[in-house]
Amino acid sequence: MSAKTIQQTLGVSYVTAWTMLQCFRVAMVNTEREKLSGKVEVDETQVGGVDVGGKRGRCSKKSLVVIAIEIHEPKGFGRVRMRYMLDASSSSLTGFINDVVCSGSTICTDGWSGYNELESLGYNHEVTVMSHSDDQAHVSMPGVHRIAALLKRWILGTHQGSFSQEHLQSYLEEYTFRFNRRLSKNRGLVFRRLLEQAIITSPVTRKDVTYGYRFPIHFTIVAEQFETDMKTLYAFLNNVEKDEKQEKILEEVKDKLRLEIVNNLIENKISKRELSAKYPIGIVKKLFLW
Repeated sequence: MSAKTIQQTLGVSYVTAWTMLQCFRVAMVNTEREKLSGKVEVDETQVGGVDVGGKRGRCSKKSLVVIAIEIHEPKGFGRVRMRYMLDASSSSLTGFINDVVCSGSTICTDGWSGYNELESLGYNHEVTVMSHSDDQAHVSMPGVHRIAALLKRWILGTHQGSFSQEHLQSYLEEYTFRFNRRLSKNRGLVFRRLLEQAIITSPVTRKDVTYGYRFPIHFTIVAEQFETDMKTLYAFLNNVEKDEKQEKILEEVKDKLRLEIVNNLIENKISKRELSAKYPIGIVKKLFLW
């Protein structure tokens, strides 16, 4: 249901209706929810409209969403988890899988190198290289492709295909909540479950959700990755004598950190106060002035 529908139904302002929905989406996430287990398909998809003449796949400028879904034998799907990410790097993908899938489970992926470390992390890894397979992607990995198609159709229908990246994770959590309870025989019990979770969820204000709510189960990973990148920058800056190769690498690191800092600030994943408290602001200023 869209905020516009809530506004017309309850007779409140659009801002009030929108805030209510965002608060409900926060309550849909149970921080103590069980991890996925058994056989789990994992893959990425791109959401965010149609780019005419743009690149396909992981190089696209659309929003990257990683999907994990339980596969039941002989057929059927279990629970799903989704997360919006800035990139499809190994650290991002393995971090997501560690968060949502039990160790010892079987992870089914395509041949992307970002999944190469799964076996060393205690998972059984089944790889299907799509270019070497006779089956199409939706046949080899039906679960994630079914979810990707349903998610895009839901965004197109409910939200008219339009959303802000800072709020995308909230929409993903709403769809996850709905999909995982699709087999409920009584739809009223689903709403009751939402109310129960709303009661035990910490208070959420309009300020908390205006620029995208920072879900605690995701923020730790972002902060750790951000700290690692800043330490990398320190190492380069402390090396006074740099050769041409080091200078080139330094420029690449600075370009990456500029993008990450801007994205983290825009998406409200790290505040300006947290940034200045954690790292000398002079380093950050140099990063953008050089």
